[in-house]
Amino acid sequence: MAALWRGYIYHAAVDESCRGKGIGTALINKSLSTLKDASIKKCHLFVFGDNNDGRVYWEETGWRLRDDLAVYSKDM
Repeated sequence: MAALWRGYIYHAAVDESCRGKGIGTALINKSLSTLKDASIKKCHLFVFGDNNDGRVYWEETGWRLRDDLAVYSKDM
């Protein structure tokens, strides 16, 4: 069976003064293209729960909110 590699996007952001110019979309499209070239079949990203603008953006651009996972963190 082939390995099921995943890509992850962390801390993607565009300064508020630069939004609406396609910068974020271009960055994400380039990132996804690079992952696809590396045979990555699925990508996940993390968005803070209180980042309403980000949540709206991702949902409007075809990303699906998952409710079957929980993310845990621990400071060391």
